[in-house]
Amino acid sequence: LFIVFIFVMILAFFISFILLFYFQKTYLIKECLSHKFTLNSCKKVFCQPWQRCVDGDCICKIPYQCPKNSTLTICATNKRPFRNYCQLKSYECQHSDVRFMNKGNCNSEGTKISFSTSVSPENSTESFVQVKLVNHTKELYLCNSGWSAHEANVVCRHLGFSEGAERHVNTSEAPEPTSDSPDCLQATCRGTETSLAECTLIKRSQVNGDKGFARVVCYTTPRVEEFRCVNGKCIPLNETCNGINDCGDLSDELCCKECRDGSFHCKSDVCIPREHLCNKRKVKTFLPQIQCGIANHTVTRRKRILGGSLAVKSQFPWQVAIRDNEKVICGGIYIGGCWILTAAHCVRSSRVNHYLIWTGLLDTIKYGSRVETFRLKQLIIHENYNASSYWNDIALLEMRNSGAHKTCLVDNSFPACVPWSEYMFRPGQECKVSGWGLGDVGALSLGKKFQSFQNKEYVYTNFLSLFSPSGTHDGSIDACKGDSGGPLVCLDSDNVAYVWGVVSWGDSCGVPESPGVYTKVATYFDWISRHVGRSLISRYNV
Repeated sequence: LFIVFIFVMILAFFISFILLFYFQKTYLIKECLSHKFTLNSCKKVFCQPWQRCVDGDCICKIPYQCPKNSTLTICATNKRPFRNYCQLKSYECQHSDVRFMNKGNCNSEGTKISFSTSVSPENSTESFVQVKLVNHTKELYLCNSGWSAHEANVVCRHLGFSEGAERHVNTSEAPEPTSDSPDCLQATCRGTETSLAECTLIKRSQVNGDKGFARVVCYTTPRVEEFRCVNGKCIPLNETCNGINDCGDLSDELCCKECRDGSFHCKSDVCIPREHLCNKRKVKTFLPQIQCGIANHTVTRRKRILGGSLAVKSQFPWQVAIRDNEKVICGGIYIGGCWILTAAHCVRSSRVNHYLIWTGLLDTIKYGSRVETFRLKQLIIHENYNASSYWNDIALLEMRNSGAHKTCLVDNSFPACVPWSEYMFRPGQECKVSGWGLGDVGALSLGKKFQSFQNKEYVYTNFLSLFSPSGTHDGSIDACKGDSGGPLVCLDSDNVAYVWGVVSWGDSCGVPESPGVYTKVATYFDWISRHVGRSLISRYNV
């Protein structure tokens, strides 16, 4: 009986655990939801081409900031012509009553849509959607094929319902009156459009086995549901994290631990439909890029190297040394142009004429033939730097062009990329730190230290917004004295190196439970771009 009792208790425990897991499991990250991210939060997603990223938000460009090239006139609903789509959308950002109408002739009527209320089933609030295209006399219904929340949200926004659709319905029932096999329009939308005219509309013939029409209910009144979108709309909890923009502002897809229905989970905890995954070569063709973060040789991921190892030539082409007279006082990171990123505690404004930047340096004792020397033109310490707390421990150094160099980009230097989002890399990401500081046994390291880190957020909870503690739990890997201002670099899936942290401070070095602390560079993207120019460091979102 005792054995049976134990067996029953164990079985009950496991059943209780499974039930508890089932009922408590959620796809959403609560602490992320508190930030109220939407499709205009460029810490999580890219801005549209007619927007720019400022302080974490996508804001409207002024139309003249868009490209001026044009192959076809773009017309707005107020009959005003624009040179291109970007210019019209940037104008729409400022004037919400104006939206895209059509390409070409601005005297046409544009695309019009209306509801046709269903009579079957009885008392249904679902409506068929009728569309009249530019220069067409006949109205067509929208097809069942491809009809999703993306298209339904756009239709409702087109009709003036700002929150989009409450639900969309795929039905084989035909609206009345209609012929046996009427034509219909298949709509394909991204879900962020404000006009159905911006979507792809293709005329289809309804044939046997392929009949179906789209119906929609637009969102009008709040209802008690499990998830409230940032825009105030409510949706069922099971419609979050499915890759579909059910909210209309994307707030249901930006804070997801995992994704439903086979949609793709991005590293930034965003869910997108798998069919929206891009071919990387196509992305590189259409998005502006700068050349950064890829060393002159292949940068390979390596297993953890305890305590670090000596570097080889060109392994860290963004690493520079900051010298004061004849002494290397700190490291720095070349980020492009004539600009060096370092820690604020490394430098003083009063000594700007004393500092030298050495690039291509492998050994601090031997001045090799590939070493280049630059003096400084200016030194910019963060205006809110606090020397006692190391708060905002970041600074920029602008090198002075010498007679031999029209630019500061030299053969043996290569810039590290500057991260634009705090969500680019996740805890547990393997990263690398380099420098000439004291080793973990107190000996002088004659070359760069190569150290492999895993980002861990142990302590320092008051500093996590601006600092990123990194290292190993037992202290066997750590940055040390003399490494200050140097780079903590993380590699993305394309082996592109981003300077994720600047060596800032720590409790001695190699102390268990006390990892080194790095200034979190992504937090200062706007500050850096304000001084060096956004186009210099913006890999995307220029």
